[in-house]
Amino acid sequence: MKTLALILSLLFLVNCYSYKAVSESTAVPESGKTYEITLKNNEKLLVTNLTKDSNEYTYTDKNGKTGMLAGDSVLLLRERKFSYGKTIGLVAGALGIVTVVAVGAAIADFGGSIQ
Repeated sequence: MKTLALILSLLFLVNCYSYKAVSESTAVPESGKTYEITLKNNEKLLVTNLTKDSNEYTYTDKNGKTGMLAGDSVLLLRERKFSYGKTIGLVAGALGIVTVVAVGAAIADFGGSIQ
């Protein structure tokens, strides 16, 4: 049962967000949104308050520290969005698993089998 609880909690934490690539024509990213920046050395940063001045990005990281990046060091810029579809699917799948396990446990405890 502890394993099931661990699996379900990991499912909830994993993937309720999706990422959409930001177009090169977007000169100024929107403030208040969260972005994932992939650098050319494959390092990934999750940032907020992203601004672009000529060829330089200024951002705030998850620890609240402000940083700067050269525009040519950025490989990919993606906007993080909450995905209702993934969240609903995840919750429905988790409820389905819990239901199957509960029914199976109830039948096993009763001593019978499904016929």
